[in-house]
Amino acid sequence: MSLRVHATGTVSVLVRCSGNPFRVSALFELVLLLDQVKDALAHEYREEVVKLPYVGQWVVKGWEHGIDGRFAFEGESLRMPFETWSGVLAQFYLKDVGRGYRMPRLEVIETPCRPLDEALHQLLKGAQA
Repeated sequence: MSLRVHATGTVSVLVRCSGNPFRVSALFELVLLLDQVKDALAHEYREEVVKLPYVGQWVVKGWEHGIDGRFAFEGESLRMPFETWSGVLAQFYLKDVGRGYRMPRLEVIETPCRPLDEALHQLLKGAQA
């Protein structure tokens, strides 16, 4: 995870988790992690007047979610981005899993640009369909 506090007062949080992704059924872990980030920021800036909103109000600029194939194999790297018939941006690629092996992955790329609460609700609604 990387964290950047901008001079404008905006905070950018980048969570890299492709090696150990959050499962849709356990997204509360992501919310808990972000809540810990909020607590750390509050502690770091305790000498200043800082109003940190509830984590559910933080705006999600983008995320990727997908599914891995069942088997890893040796082979060349491959990445094929495409747009589905419904306008969803997706990509198929071979994810490096170490020791020269790759695993196929199909991933959807979304840019919700909405509060985390709303974005998670929309994601979970789509997962149930």
